Amino acid sequence: MRKSLVIILLLLLSISALAQRVLRTELDNGLVIVAAEVHANPTVTIRVYVRTGAVIEGPYQGSGISHYYEHLHGDGSTSYTQEELDAWDESLGGISNAYTSNSHTCYHQTTTVEHFDGMVELMAETLVRQVFTAEAIASQRGIILKEINMNLDQADTRAWYRFSHTMWPGSVTADPVIGYPDLFSAVTEADLRDYYTSRYTPENMVVVVTRRASPRPIPPPTTW
Repeated sequence: MRKSLVIILLLLLSISALAQRVLRTELDNGLVIVAAEVHANPTVTIRVYVRTGAVIEGPYQGSGISHYYEHLHGDGSTSYTQEELDAWDESLGGISNAYTSNSHTCYHQTTTVEHFDGMVELMAETLVRQVFTAEAIASQRGIILKEINMNLDQADTRAWYRFSHTMWPGSVTADPVIGYPDLFSAVTEADLRDYYTSRYTPENMVVVVTRRASPRPIPPPTTW
């Protein structure tokens, strides 16, 4: 009986996967959107992948500037203060987070379907209309430096760094996502602004949306 239930469950999952509709579209500004229709629950998830990460930092290689900017994300926009953006985010409910990897940086948020339009607008506001403040830059610099030093105090992290440099000597693959202390400390406010304006552009992003509705080309070009 238990085996039969497992088989039925697997069949149902297979049918659901086959029935799922996935659409891909590219806006005139180069933004790629992948939308999938799901019916498991009345929620919507948006993940924005930015083609920037620890191994593709160009002239800032090894500084952890991709991770540095991730910490500054949502500090403020051209139209809203950080406090207003935080209040907007809280009004949507759900959860939101971000991470930086070797090859990309991802920002993701999940909430209920009725907040979908507001979530699209919020993510566009924070990702393509970011503004920086000297206070936030200084604050996050201190936080990340503490994180770097904490990592260096951990035996498993030091072992991973040693392993990486042994496996990929002289390669950017061995560079830590968080950056080397000296290179990270050398990043200036002007560097952050330059990095943001050159990397956080629509043609350098992929937006993935899953929602309980027929997928449609979203968001509209005027939003992004």
